[in-house]
Amino acid sequence: MTATTIRLPALERHFGDRAILPGDARFEAARAVWNGTVDTRPAAVLRCADAADVALALRIARAEGLPVAVRGGGHQIAGAAVVADGVVLDLSPMRYADISADGTVSVGGGALLGDLDRATDRVGRVVPAGTVSHTGVGGLTLGGGVGWLSPRLGLTCDSLISVDLVTAAGETRTVDAGTDPDLFWALRGLGANFGVATRFVFRTHPQGPVVAGRSEVPLDRTAEVLTRIGACAAELPRALGVLARLERPAAVPVLGVEWVWSADPADAAAAIRPLGLPAGTVRTRRFPAVQTTVDHRFPHGGRYYLKPAQLAELGPAQAEALVEGATRFPAGDPQLEVLRLGGAVADVPQEATAFPGRAAAFAVNVTARADDPALEAAQRRWARETHAVIAGLGTGGAYLNFADRELDLATVLGAPVHDRLRRVKHRLDPDDVFRPAQHITPRPEQ
Repeated sequence: MTATTIRLPALERHFGDRAILPGDARFEAARAVWNGTVDTRPAAVLRCADAADVALALRIARAEGLPVAVRGGGHQIAGAAVVADGVVLDLSPMRYADISADGTVSVGGGALLGDLDRATDRVGRVVPAGTVSHTGVGGLTLGGGVGWLSPRLGLTCDSLISVDLVTAAGETRTVDAGTDPDLFWALRGLGANFGVATRFVFRTHPQGPVVAGRSEVPLDRTAEVLTRIGACAAELPRALGVLARLERPAAVPVLGVEWVWSADPADAAAAIRPLGLPAGTVRTRRFPAVQTTVDHRFPHGGRYYLKPAQLAELGPAQAEALVEGATRFPAGDPQLEVLRLGGAVADVPQEATAFPGRAAAFAVNVTARADDPALEAAQRRWARETHAVIAGLGTGGAYLNFADRELDLATVLGAPVHDRLRRVKHRLDPDDVFRPAQHITPRPEQ
């Protein structure tokens, strides 16, 4: 059965116009994902309004022998939200974020980061999550979730209380630390392997206006500034998020150092002084506005290729490697991002969740983007070569939300964690229905 011949009466009868098949005028838009290099044609896109819809769609797909993909925000680099000649479970109708009287927030499987930020900001609260507002909350959380507030508040998954999960068998269950600690452990890091997350409940944290700034550093001073950031990072206040981005806004690459101070605005100037940055822009803003600041750098439909790494330190060798990578920027829109981690991320014991690399001091993202397909080969070659040098100076880890299918997952996780995940996978999904980019294969207990 192919994507051009599928006709499932039960599917169309239940989903009506929420079943989008090839030939439908909406099909091309429905199958598109954030990464424009992905050109996958599914058999059907089913817009699921709730967990019951998801369970029915799974039963239909499995009865027809069709592969399944799950789309929350569609932001994953490998395009795992669509599957060739299979069924896409589109969770976009579940796009909500509702604050409860107890200060928790319930978030639908199709919500975007901006939805979550706006909902919590209305009551002076926040969940630590991401830096791009059109990222899906579900994928971000299930892969850990890093962002501006990570040094102070930890990963997104560290604020997770529970997940409503539809399993491969079509059963709906609420998973938390008490009901199924092993599965809850696995969901926080490699969660897309174990079912369809239709609802998340997070604890929130107090958050008022933040101070956000940006300074530009010329390339000849970039190694010096990066090394200074690395030298003082462990002593910086946890309320200071720092992201250094090597980019090429004009003919010559520059280092843009962006920072967010999430404590008392009156203390911002003192907090950033150790960074030794040149004068730049500084604004006091509501947090959701800060979260949209770099959205334009990562638009939908761009042709992306990412390679992540983690660093234990940002010393002279790492700084020089980053600068050298920038001097070799190919045509297009390449970037090198360095995000401060540490603090509350490292406070949580490594074994508490499946998220790898909690001890890393920095996350690095080598980003190739070339909207002209003719430039892609050179962009990817640059990204691989640059990543190899930087990763060779790092921990061997990687932030999985930035990784594609090329990653050696077993090596990044280590054998004990990988084996434990495979056993959880076998219990929840023995037939391997769910195959995200960071794919765990089932393995029975031995």
